[in-house]
Amino acid sequence: MASSEVERSSSLVLLESVALWGCLAIIVWAAWAGQQAVVVVPALLLVTGVLGRLWSRYALNRVSYERVVSEHRAFPGEEIDLTVRITNGKLLPVAWMRADDQVPARLAPDVSHWQPSDDGRGGTLVHLASLLWYRRISWNYKLCCRRRGLYVLGPVRLTSGDAFGFFARQLHVPATEQLIVYPRILPVEELEPLAHQPLGDLRAGQPIFEDPSRTVGIRDYRPADALKRIHWKASARRQRLQVRVYEPTTTPQSVLVLGLEGFGNDTVEEEEHFELAVSAIASLANRSIAQRQATGLIVNGGLPDGRDFVCLQPAAGHEDLMRILEVLAAVAPVPTRPLPELLLEENRQLPWGASLMLVVGAVDEVLLEALRQLQQQGRRVSFCALGAEFDPLVGLGVPVQRLALGITPEMRMNR
Repeated sequence: MASSEVERSSSLVLLESVALWGCLAIIVWAAWAGQQAVVVVPALLLVTGVLGRLWSRYALNRVSYERVVSEHRAFPGEEIDLTVRITNGKLLPVAWMRADDQVPARLAPDVSHWQPSDDGRGGTLVHLASLLWYRRISWNYKLCCRRRGLYVLGPVRLTSGDAFGFFARQLHVPATEQLIVYPRILPVEELEPLAHQPLGDLRAGQPIFEDPSRTVGIRDYRPADALKRIHWKASARRQRLQVRVYEPTTTPQSVLVLGLEGFGNDTVEEEEHFELAVSAIASLANRSIAQRQATGLIVNGGLPDGRDFVCLQPAAGHEDLMRILEVLAAVAPVPTRPLPELLLEENRQLPWGASLMLVVGAVDEVLLEALRQLQQQGRRVSFCALGAEFDPLVGLGVPVQRLALGITPEMRMNR
């Protein structure tokens, strides 16, 4: 594991030194005064103190704490195996030891020696052990992934000392493990595709753009046809010029937008509302990419790494879906960039023909004006409404799609 640092209180060290030197002074005085009976007790205390101090000094030497997790990524409702190992790699036994490992409350195993913190968000997994020379002890746990998030296991504080319990030392191990719990993905009712880009994979209803890699037939030559379209073999067979007919195609491309304004986590209702919005974005991304539709993501803040926003370009690979889910796993309802300003700025970076589908916590006139500007520039935009949010969004001049997620009673209990 990572390098560690031993820390001891300066006042405790001073007290130990005063006690030992006091015993030595009593022994010297008793020997000089000829009080042999008085020498015995301080001598025993001095020997015990010196041995205990030496034992405490080396108690945590070559002691390692190892934390092993079976997975670093999971979905809500899944369990992750956690194995903790403490090894004593020296001849000197570890008479007693306490290991306090920090574990988030939303991953806490169902065991008696997990102690929650005062704020209820974290807690400590406490291990008590004693090890002989060159021995190892291990514990196995099941971490319950209750809700999406970016979680950190650790750091660890090891405490040990001498067998008499006089002296104690602490070892702080800063090594941590990062776990990502993706947002919940729910079934999505059928939605009408919004974005179209020429030269793609889906057959278009209107033959405006043609894919030259897909020939569907031939026809007679017309004066306006380009020479590169002439099918020379067919022309030779029919004794008149023939040209290739290409299949018109389009590629749906969409950018999912999560606007953080209007969301909060001060109450349980606000927190659940935001979690539902994040699950909606994740579910739409999963559905679109499963249908081989390029999908991107825009979020205006709420990122743990300090970025003001994130803008992922539309793509349709499995890795691209995982990238979207990782962003959504860590996002919090804390906007750092105004959404209207961000959309107008990033619009120049998005592919032509890609549509914007917004899930927002609040709609104001500034946002509506920005969306109208995007519509005037040819960008297709729409709101994605969750349940009761549909009616207030109707009549604002921006298309609205109602999104119904397949939430079962079991999912409500897990949330």
